Amino acid sequence: MSGECKRFAGQACIVTGGASGIGLATVTEFAREGASVAIFDLNEIAGCEQMNRLKSDGFSVQFFHVDVTSPEQIQRAVTAFGEANQGQIHHLINGAVYFGSKGLQATPKDFQKTFETNVSAYAFMAQAVYPYMLKARQAGKNCSVVNIASISAHRAQPVRWTYASSKGAIVMLTKSMALDLSKDGIRVNSVSPGWTWSPEVEKAAVNGGREKWDPIWGQFHMLRRCADCREVARPILFLCSTDASFITATDLAVDGGYTQMSHEGFGEQSSFAGSDY
Repeated sequence: MSGECKRFAGQACIVTGGASGIGLATVTEFAREGASVAIFDLNEIAGCEQMNRLKSDGFSVQFFHVDVTSPEQIQRAVTAFGEANQGQIHHLINGAVYFGSKGLQATPKDFQKTFETNVSAYAFMAQAVYPYMLKARQAGKNCSVVNIASISAHRAQPVRWTYASSKGAIVMLTKSMALDLSKDGIRVNSVSPGWTWSPEVEKAAVNGGREKWDPIWGQFHMLRRCADCREVARPILFLCSTDASFITATDLAVDGGYTQMSHEGFGEQSSFAGSDY
């Protein structure tokens, strides 16, 4: 750990959905940079395993078994973590997600479960953390919230009525949060990752692993590949750092150019292929 940047030394951070994927990468990066980190996750086995692994490496990490759709469970866990950190919490990363994606056949239950996990829980987390951030701000500390949205918030995709609409809601929720919390100097931003090689994406990669699917999914990204989870985590830490002190209400595309690609893709099938037009 010696020689590593410690931008977040003495700071307390919560990462929901922190037991795997982008959430776990974010927990790991915060811990490496000196933060005391709380993993909030429904997966108790994975959460405990990751906490123990990171603690064995000398990092300050706690696991809280939390269903983020329950305001009561959120409040209990936030209170416990806040009290363990002198009543201050500095950063909240809302990353818990329900990936269920339905379109024409979506039921009321599909929409309810998606929005409870992907949208309402983000609001409840911010509500619970706010008093602890306010105390940190009163002590002159940097505080921020980062909500994880998606490229699905910005581009139409097939059979994604539930998931995509929830991610779009996160982008607007972020802006509204940022406005209301700006009076206290608390910044709120979101990130919209492209295809990222996470456990959920790996499940979708049937009949072959990353070597096969990276170039297939990569054709939709200017960088011609999926992201690593760490490549999303590092921009999240940037948004939480003082380097981003004048950035709020912003959605940061961490998408390898996905949202800027036209329907022509790389132009390999167009009449201009190979020209300098």
